[in-house]
Amino acid sequence: MNHLGSRVAPLVDGQLPAAEAEELLAHAAVCARCHWLLGQERSSRTMLSQAWDVEPGPELTARLLALSPGPEEPAPRGRRLLLAVVGAGGLAAACAVGLVVVGSMSEPQADPHAILDVVSGSVGERPTELSDAGGEVSGDVVAWMAEHGWSAPESLPSGMRVVDVAVHETAGGEVLEVEIAGAMAHVRILQQRGVLPGEAAEQLQTGLVGQRDAFFLPSGVHDLALQSEDCVVVVLAAPDDAPASDAILAALPDGDYDTSVGARFSRGWDTVTEWALG
Repeated sequence: MNHLGSRVAPLVDGQLPAAEAEELLAHAAVCARCHWLLGQERSSRTMLSQAWDVEPGPELTARLLALSPGPEEPAPRGRRLLLAVVGAGGLAAACAVGLVVVGSMSEPQADPHAILDVVSGSVGERPTELSDAGGEVSGDVVAWMAEHGWSAPESLPSGMRVVDVAVHETAGGEVLEVEIAGAMAHVRILQQRGVLPGEAAEQLQTGLVGQRDAFFLPSGVHDLALQSEDCVVVVLAAPDDAPASDAILAALPDGDYDTSVGARFSRGWDTVTEWALG
């Protein structure tokens, strides 16, 4: 029996099938680690449910009011109406509601086939911070990827280097394209923030690459998809370049999409601030 892991949040939210939920609860009853994790998740819900009467301080109120647009740049009708109706204290409460709703009910999903379609039909923009990103993968490149929420490889096979980095703007969010090449191999990494939908994974052949769970894309070459923490990553390579592709895949951070309250709260806050700033 596997531990609760990332399923603890949907378990507490009542989003799992009854049989699976019953099995997980039975496991938590005899597993100290999962029993503690379940208790923490439930405590978080209780804490959030009791947090509505907090009065925003004057500094927070002033900052929230400063987000409202001036007369020269009126906000869209929906936002202007919200600001007019709720006022400063109500705006703080609305932000809190937004954190819970956005952070728990609207998790972004990323489909490997959609990622491929986007990249094959557009030319991405190189981030200005990485205008000179050629050469071996440096601390600057890795730091930039981590800072912007991307899954960054800890190392590359000997003799390989990053030759291009681009970001594609799409309706479903940004798609990062990283091209890695050397004298004997050429690998592309595509990724989008979000979780791999269960129905998409069911349509792909599952396998292990080293110790990593991966999904083989039906492309006839060595193309793989996997969940690397908060990003869905697609690794593209020719069959002869499979060893280099697998080495890069193994260097990506392991772990499932984080659905804990803290992670969802953080993602919800990011979404609300982006919304408020236009």
